[in-house]
Amino acid sequence: MRDIMNNMRVAARSGTRAVVAAIALAAVSAAAQTREHVVALVAPLTGPAAVYGSELSAGVQAYLAQLNKQGGIKGVPPRLLVHDNKYQASLTTDLVKAAIEKDHPLAFI
Repeated sequence: MRDIMNNMRVAARSGTRAVVAAIALAAVSAAAQTREHVVALVAPLTGPAAVYGSELSAGVQAYLAQLNKQGGIKGVPPRLLVHDNKYQASLTTDLVKAAIEKDHPLAFI
């Protein structure tokens, strides 16, 4: 369990860099007519790794809020959708599929 928590901690720390890269790459290829860039985060907000998923979610939300204050991505605001996978792999798969079908996110974190 300790190894899992350490891995989650490292992932949360490097998550901001991944967010920046994912959004930048996706935004470049997005259509100019887009009203908003939907970014989906699937993370453990409850369960044994909740503290790390909550920290990751808070960090991504803070970054996107700052990005929105600066005018978004080429004038298009990003919007974050957060989904709780409860630290369950099978639920993660279902949540990603549902988000793709319903929300059509530009990027996943």
